[in-house]
Amino acid sequence: MLVVRAVDKDGKPIEGLSCDPKPDIPGAWGSGDIGYGTAIDGRCRFENVPAMGYWVELSAQAGEDWRVVGRKRVVVPPNGVGRVTIVVATPAGG
Repeated sequence: MLVVRAVDKDGKPIEGLSCDPKPDIPGAWGSGDIGYGTAIDGRCRFENVPAMGYWVELSAQAGEDWRVVGRKRVVVPPNGVGRVTIVVATPAGG
């Protein structure tokens, strides 16, 4: 499992960001066409994620486009949970 938490510089959760984990091994895992977003607590969760490293990108909608507002690497251990907190420099929509 992979758990991502998005917060602002004051540590407050940010809701409504797109969350996209990219595996170290291209094509090893894909979230498919289903969009994952951060919930009211700033978290998004991914079940059944293979054990390996991921770059997680958070994106915010800016008009009709999306822009990356945070990026960080995390490792999911075998039979474990990878957890990462990403501090978003620019608030969603800002």
